[in-house]
Amino acid sequence: MIPVDQCTVCTDHMSDVIASGTELSVETLRSHRNCLRRTLFIISCSHRKQIGGEQPLWRDAILRGRTSAFPELNPLRMQIAETATQKEGIQYFHMALGEFRDIDAASAVNSEILVSPTLRAVERYRGQLYCNLGEEAINRLRSGKANNVLILSALNGPTLPRDLVPNYDLMMRDSIQGELLSSKWVSAIKHDGARLFEFVRGFGRCVAPVSREYKEVAKQVADCASVPFYHLPFKNSGGTPRAGRLLRAVVSEIY
Repeated sequence: MIPVDQCTVCTDHMSDVIASGTELSVETLRSHRNCLRRTLFIISCSHRKQIGGEQPLWRDAILRGRTSAFPELNPLRMQIAETATQKEGIQYFHMALGEFRDIDAASAVNSEILVSPTLRAVERYRGQLYCNLGEEAINRLRSGKANNVLILSALNGPTLPRDLVPNYDLMMRDSIQGELLSSKWVSAIKHDGARLFEFVRGFGRCVAPVSREYKEVAKQVADCASVPFYHLPFKNSGGTPRAGRLLRAVVSEIY
């Protein structure tokens, strides 16, 4: 049997599906079930989010260590959140979803981060990848029955799908005092990610269907546990829903 970190058949197929629109072969995935079970899929959050939520409020939950599987990263989360509540605290990147970003609207959302009701991450994010996951995959990710997906968030950093997140409007290209949020997360993962390290080293490889702005953060997640890293780049916006359908097949039919 080929070790998971040396198997290129399924990674090549997944890359072709996302980048070029090659038809997804469930049979190929099934024949590499053991590889996929030992693969951590790293995906990005989304700019589109479900508003609202439930108790607990995010500030209360994070102070009690109840929001995340990786509470050692809470100090940076709080720093980003508290900075974002200040009107001039964040230097916002000017584009989002291919359009000029409404900075005033983003600032207004972020002013309420600390008192925002929370939702599970897989329920909060409503971009095309998440909308293509399907109900069964979402339920498995929300419950933790499927545990091989990690979400990268500009506010929350490495996030499990069942972790609690507030409503917010931040991007990895936003910055604090001239430092990109992506750079802050690379440094935090490298120096402070103890529980993240324990989680990631349980896998044989990391596969990241993410855009360029998330690539270095995803790579640092793999590097923190010395796990092989495979980036599946998007060549156009069509790759996002294809990545969602791919994960749906992995989680629902393979896991």
